[in-house]
Amino acid sequence: MFLDKFLRDPSSGNYIREIDGLRFFAIFPVVILHLNTSYYRTFDSKIFQEFYNAVLIYGGWGVELFFAISGFVITLPFFIKIKAKNYDLVTRSFFIKRFKRIEPPFVISLCLIYLLSLLSGRLDFADSVDNFFASLLYLHKLIYSEWSIVNPVTWSLETEIQFYILIPIVFAILVRFKTLYVFFIACVLFIASIFAHEFGFLSARLNLSVFNFAHLFIIGICISYIYVFKNHLLSRSYFFDVLFLFSLLIIYLAKSMNSIFLFDSAVFLLFFSVFKLKFLERFLCSNVLVIIGGMCYSIYLLHYSVVHAVHVVFNSLQFDNYVIVNSLSLIVTLLISSIFYLYVEKPFMNSDKTKRANGS
Repeated sequence: MFLDKFLRDPSSGNYIREIDGLRFFAIFPVVILHLNTSYYRTFDSKIFQEFYNAVLIYGGWGVELFFAISGFVITLPFFIKIKAKNYDLVTRSFFIKRFKRIEPPFVISLCLIYLLSLLSGRLDFADSVDNFFASLLYLHKLIYSEWSIVNPVTWSLETEIQFYILIPIVFAILVRFKTLYVFFIACVLFIASIFAHEFGFLSARLNLSVFNFAHLFIIGICISYIYVFKNHLLSRSYFFDVLFLFSLLIIYLAKSMNSIFLFDSAVFLLFFSVFKLKFLERFLCSNVLVIIGGMCYSIYLLHYSVVHAVHVVFNSLQFDNYVIVNSLSLIVTLLISSIFYLYVEKPFMNSDKTKRANGS
């Protein structure tokens, strides 16, 4: 079946179908946010803008959910090792796997976007080449105190890279201390990160760093710990279906109120509930959601530029129907992202398995 090509292989590591379903809920509001911001910047139109200002403008919460998901996914193998009393946590294979998973799609997409930006005249080579290399090295925000001019959404990938570098070191220290001390330190970091985020203690170069979003990564780490050590304590229940839907509502309410404490609580409950859904389990784990969530990295890397390009084309044709333009922009984005996922991202994702199968 054609759709099976897009599904991840459950045998390739600690694959959890619910996580890809949750990734859909992270990438969808981000894409819709950028779909609308691009539309209003390109076209002289106010249609649905009240709904955008009231609801869709908060779609950036999906990025914050991604940070929590990363906290879960990256630390899950560490907790599994600790449970098995294997304390050889910091290994070269961790960094190699992360590099192969993240770097090739990122470099290829950034080079393509930069080349097309030069050819279209959006960027000038002399004025942008320094920005390109800063973006390529995940240093654009740290150097220029602003989003990348090549692909603005990659600021969050810079934050993720910082987390990938720090977390093995953190776990190496963790196994040498008592659990009570670790819990205390985690609480201090969590609270400090919230205050840094809420009151802007960090400089312009660090205000989108891992330190600013540590509270979200820590939420994912806590869920990872619960999943490995305590997941058996609760069974599936309709209560968690209600909790999942309620948490989605609270997330938007928290954003509208600018309440970081309420938002973090809602993200924790949303994440916690996905493993215990009863009625909504089939929906969350359906092929459509799992496929889109599974290729969210490709969508993340490409959607901003693709949407902008499609909007520019329609604007040049003086066609500005909101529904048609945005629907076609979404379809084109999914189509291009699907091709990129199948022929760029997924081959690198499966390279380790291929080597093992060949005995290398």
